[in-house]
Amino acid sequence: PPVYCVHPVSGSPYCYADLARRIDPGSPVFGFEAPGFDGIDEPAQSIRELAEVHTATLRAARPHGPYQLLGWSLGGVVA
Repeated sequence: PPVYCVHPVSGSPYCYADLARRIDPGSPVFGFEAPGFDGIDEPAQSIRELAEVHTATLRAARPHGPYQLLGWSLGGVVA
């Protein structure tokens, strides 16, 4: 199954780039960027809201699991 990486407090999933290159090619890797990181959308107001936004994005892309979630720092809490 794909691996979904949740951004740390910086808002960018780029910290997972090196790890993504080392994961089995049969497991595609995707990163969640924090809402508002682009400077256009409104930032999330809570960890719960972050989780809800990322869950909706995940389910829109892949309605049925399994899912592999990865997070570091704040991303670990959200995941």
